[in-house]
Amino acid sequence: MEKRKAWIIFISFTVVLLALSFVFAKSCKSLSVVGHTTERSVSVNYTELPELSYVENTIFITHYLPEHDKRNIRNYSFLYDTIQKLAYWVAYPLHEKHLGNSGRSEAWDFDPLVARHLQSRAHRGIPGFDRGHQLPSADRTYSRAGNVTTFYFTNMTAQNATLNRGVWATLESRVRAWVARCDTLYVVTGAMLSSEIRYATDNDGLNMAIPNYYYKAIAQKRGDNYYTIAYKFENAAPENRNIDAFQMTVTELEAKTGFVFFPKLPKDAKDIIIAERWR
Repeated sequence: MEKRKAWIIFISFTVVLLALSFVFAKSCKSLSVVGHTTERSVSVNYTELPELSYVENTIFITHYLPEHDKRNIRNYSFLYDTIQKLAYWVAYPLHEKHLGNSGRSEAWDFDPLVARHLQSRAHRGIPGFDRGHQLPSADRTYSRAGNVTTFYFTNMTAQNATLNRGVWATLESRVRAWVARCDTLYVVTGAMLSSEIRYATDNDGLNMAIPNYYYKAIAQKRGDNYYTIAYKFENAAPENRNIDAFQMTVTELEAKTGFVFFPKLPKDAKDIIIAERWR
């Protein structure tokens, strides 16, 4: 009788352990850390990184500046959906040292840190759309090697051409102009899907998700102070060409996307836009 009770207790304990292991594995499966380091704590401390949260079928990746691989000087990080084949956000610092005169490399290719079958092949473009950068090519012109890293397919989405070449490009230029006015900019550029996902096709005829809208969350560091601003654009030809019409607070953008941006900053820094800092 005692042996039977002991056996029942052992079986019950084993079942509980297996159940807990399954739950833990499920909660971690979509937040894999990839890059030249596997230490999450190294990347999570970056000011520009959104709070890492569970998003199904995603991997978190950090690229380092190619000239400084061994020193782990960050280039950009992103949260990538391996099924829909797009990054929900790409986060990066922007400083004068990132800008130069290398020009566009046009080196469209696969991201070396992501399996090729998880990326959309778009060497010949995307029918009906632009290959829209999330980290802009012009934000990494300090060298050709650095610029090449912005042409990975993981940094590209199917973007409406009028948007990409119009107000979106205007905003990207304005962001670079702000660099000269502060110590460092911290930028998060993202793409979000609708509940009914639309698809484009890549060069192999395979589906790639079309974003419903794009956004940018920006934090400006001046001395010990931080100032923030955000923007949101539908992935369509905009009727309004004034980028201020797409402006919102970072807190408002958090409510729309479900992500927490700049978690190291106090909430009041994300609740307001101080206009004179963004002229």
